[in-house]
Amino acid sequence: MTNWINQLFFAVLISSVTGTLMLGVWHLLQSFFMRFNPDLVYCTLRWVCLLYVLPSGYVAMRLTYRGWIRESSGQSTVSVFATTDMINFAFRFIAAVWFVVVCIVMAHLGITYWKFRQTLKGNVEEGDEKVIHVYRKLCREMQIPVDTFELCRNDMIRTPMIAGLIHPQIVVPYGMRLPEKEWEIILAHELSHYLHKDLWFKIFWVFITVIHCFNPAAHWLLSALDEWSENMADVSAIEQLGYMERLHIYFDCVLRIVPDKENMAPGQFQFSTMAKTKEELDRRIDFMKAYREVKKAGSKVTAAITAAFVMVSSITSVFAGTGAGQIYDDAYQNTESLVYEKAVVADDGMVEYYADVEDLGDVQIIYDSAEDGIMPIAGPYTFNWNVAAYTRFVTSEFKVKAGGYIKASATTNYLSKTFWLGIMDDDGHARYVSGTAALAHEFAITTTNDYRVFVQNDNNVVLKAAGGYAYGN
Repeated sequence: MTNWINQLFFAVLISSVTGTLMLGVWHLLQSFFMRFNPDLVYCTLRWVCLLYVLPSGYVAMRLTYRGWIRESSGQSTVSVFATTDMINFAFRFIAAVWFVVVCIVMAHLGITYWKFRQTLKGNVEEGDEKVIHVYRKLCREMQIPVDTFELCRNDMIRTPMIAGLIHPQIVVPYGMRLPEKEWEIILAHELSHYLHKDLWFKIFWVFITVIHCFNPAAHWLLSALDEWSENMADVSAIEQLGYMERLHIYFDCVLRIVPDKENMAPGQFQFSTMAKTKEELDRRIDFMKAYREVKKAGSKVTAAITAAFVMVSSITSVFAGTGAGQIYDDAYQNTESLVYEKAVVADDGMVEYYADVEDLGDVQIIYDSAEDGIMPIAGPYTFNWNVAAYTRFVTSEFKVKAGGYIKASATTNYLSKTFWLGIMDDDGHARYVSGTAALAHEFAITTTNDYRVFVQNDNNVVLKAAGGYAYGN
């Protein structure tokens, strides 16, 4: 399970980088979007939100780096950044801490949600005919089925809100009495949140903040999404009620009726409400004034700009993933000579095992007498050995520099007997592939050293091994 936590954390890391990069791009392009169509700002911000959870960068990384680490048992654990004990321990520790924090915060949010649901059990059906009339009228005009919501009052809340995902409710404070026009403003705003699916996105935004708890940009994203959801709900409500040229009526109502956010209970992600701070309200008013002055571009221009932003963000995600894959490759190659007793899947799809020579088994070692005193040229060099039971046949030494390769191949006279074909260096390290009947493999060399090719027979029969090798720098 630890390795899967590692993978999950690594996927979150890459998506966090990708999402943060595009969040910065979005921030720079806000004024550009406003000039063409203010709706683009919220639309593209939601797309950035999705980038924080889409694993496209992680998938690109997995397609880029050279292989995945396996445990010595040979069972695939698809670990990343597990090339040395130090890297492995550090990464696992960080991933474990992250996982514990996420679980604790999720549990806390679950308890908070449960407590809020207990509060809603005190709801009573709305009996004010004026409120019901306004609600039904707005539902017809906004093309929302009247029975979509339960219209309720509750003496435990301070501001009207929409709550509930499966069974949505509009809940207003018990004892609130307003003129019909003000009920229109309040309910139109809340119904606009429903049309924009803001409550679902709000839950989603909080989830993003939790899993990216280490990234301050994710927390800023939450506040940006909250603010822009209010902006767009204002737009829909104002357009619906025809207050675009009389903004002061709408915002005077909000200022008078809606409580300050500082006085609301924190962490209320379970509902959408009009709670505000003075600074937020000032920005909402400024936005609506700017929105009123903008002459929206046509649908084709808007679609083209949106598509361009999505394309750029997708390319950024892929580059982030391939960049992480390259970093992994570099880290792997720099530490590869330090790490043994593991196996990787090489570029050709074969499992390449790493071990110390002394751990290859208690076998007899025989050096090819045909090569005694001979330092072979780069090759190809051929051999034809009778490898006795529990014996390792070994060639003479030859030097290969870092960045070079050793190609080796061998066939045996048994179709069902497993043998090893590999290389060993002067420092007592070995790499090999395992199979039956015939093997061929290219070993990528990352450390300059003197090497030998070997064939090892761990069977109780004699294997006739014919093959050869070549190397290059």
